[in-house]
Amino acid sequence: MTASQVEINHQAYLDRHRHLEDEHSGKFALMRDGKIINLYDDPEQAFRDGISEYGEGEFSVKEIGAQPIRLGAASLI
Repeated sequence: MTASQVEINHQAYLDRHRHLEDEHSGKFALMRDGKIINLYDDPEQAFRDGISEYGEGEFSVKEIGAQPIRLGAASLI
């Protein structure tokens, strides 16, 4: 089974999150194939550029420094 863009990009983020958070906290990273394509102040612009350039499901947008949301038991569904 092939990893999705979200999985690939999430792992790439985790591998270098300390550096990213030190220098770009609060920005939004447009990511594809484990690489940061561009940084944005506006998540909607990052998403629009991702759709325009790569198509739906072929990229991800990650807020640098954002803490994961804990959903408790709901996260197991």
